[in-house]
Amino acid sequence: MDWTDEKHVRRALLVFEDYIRTYRDPSEEGTPRWLVDIKVCLDRDGYHLNDEGQISWINPPVLVRDLSGLNDPSGIVVELERIRHDLTTDPQGAIGAAKQLIEATAKTALRELGVVVEKKPDVPILVAMVHKELRLDAASAPDGPDGDGAL
Repeated sequence: MDWTDEKHVRRALLVFEDYIRTYRDPSEEGTPRWLVDIKVCLDRDGYHLNDEGQISWINPPVLVRDLSGLNDPSGIVVELERIRHDLTTDPQGAIGAAKQLIEATAKTALRELGVVVEKKPDVPILVAMVHKELRLDAASAPDGPDGDGAL
């Protein structure tokens, strides 16, 4: 088990869900002590156990790759944290933070590439600038095998 791997953790949680559903006696009055203990442990670790025996995140984490190679990833980190926080409590806020994350990522990429952004362009313009600098735009693509330009 690699407890730092989200897929491994999810697989372990599925085993726990199966155990809970298998050994819970629906005819038993109230919640059995062992199930209360499991709920307390899960809550402590940021999980919720519902009445059907399903385990879910209380506040889902946003997994980030290592950003230490960037000069200033703070804008990205702030928006990722906002998304993580708002995901279960304020979905509209999470959507707004996702837009802000795209903007922060584009600005960070441009700074890392040495491109100065003078004014405050809209997000599509920022993304187009990054595509151009990284040569991911259509104009940078080589001609097709028949000599026609990129589609």
